[in-house]
Amino acid sequence: MSQAGEAVTEQLVRPTGLVDPPVELRRTRGQIEDLAIEILERKRRGQRTLVTTLTKKMAEALTEYLNQPTKVRRLIERFHAQQRAVRDDDSLIDPDQPINCHHQLPVDQLQPGKIEPQYYTSAQQRPPLPAQPRPPLPKVAYLHSDVTTLERSDILDDLRSGKYDVLVGINLLREGLDLPEVTLVAVLDADKEGFLRSKTSLIQTMGRAARHADGRAILYAQDLTKSMLGAIAETQRRRQVQLEYNQRHRITPASIAKPIRQRMIEKRPDDQQRLSSGKRGLAGRGRSATKLQLTKHSSVVLDDIEPDSLTPQARKTLAAQLRRRMNRAARDLDYELAAAIRDTVQQLTTPV
Repeated sequence: MSQAGEAVTEQLVRPTGLVDPPVELRRTRGQIEDLAIEILERKRRGQRTLVTTLTKKMAEALTEYLNQPTKVRRLIERFHAQQRAVRDDDSLIDPDQPINCHHQLPVDQLQPGKIEPQYYTSAQQRPPLPAQPRPPLPKVAYLHSDVTTLERSDILDDLRSGKYDVLVGINLLREGLDLPEVTLVAVLDADKEGFLRSKTSLIQTMGRAARHADGRAILYAQDLTKSMLGAIAETQRRRQVQLEYNQRHRITPASIAKPIRQRMIEKRPDDQQRLSSGKRGLAGRGRSATKLQLTKHSSVVLDDIEPDSLTPQARKTLAAQLRRRMNRAARDLDYELAAAIRDTVQQLTTPV
């Protein structure tokens, strides 16, 4: 630093001219239906979507829901009916709802706490979806800690190639994802503070949409946390620097063109069905089946823990050891392992 004259240069400008994605806030009420409409729009354009949830149970349920044609088509019908009602009756238009959702959020006016209505956007504000008798439905896969390393790589390639349109996961950071086809990153329950919703995690998660010129990030939240405010402010600051640089040098952003590697091992049909259904099987237990070293002389496998077979004192001791291991995993940025340990701790601390 002394040889550089204490000067620090930020590497914010990309050679392709791509900028950090605009950030939108959406209500948690009806977030699944709102998200489904956004996914359908990306499907229509031939683009991809990443969705992050807080728990495996929610990720599985969302994957299963989006892979059911009957429910998705029913949702599309409701959405068309709501849009027709809004167009026919001006009184249904929320005067506090912004019409232009492309503007940056006024971070200087935002405060941690309940989000005011005027800062929200909604899928209702987008142009109507094209009326099609049977619109193409998205194919959704679930990326989780129980998927083996080879499967993870194959799932990501399937997303890029169009075999899947949506990837649902708990922590999509440690994958080192480089997915130029992704134009939407949706963060469900963004206001639940924790290592999966910290400022750094949110910035990195939203940044997954910065590989495409149409990239966009949506945070579903009821309240605005300090982490959310910090992440939004930093993302918009970077975006403004990048936009000004592009304008000054007359650069037009260009999406990344990246070839898809050839698969080393072909996937079995039963693996394909398991990933699309959002259900875990013994063949892909992965991280939960890994032996964890808790102390110098003791280790444990998460999947082998049976809380009902332990005494109250043993449950308390094991929970304390797992919490320490969870904190270490979080410090190492191994968020999926930390989440798996957290789920086990919750089982141990739940009253019998």
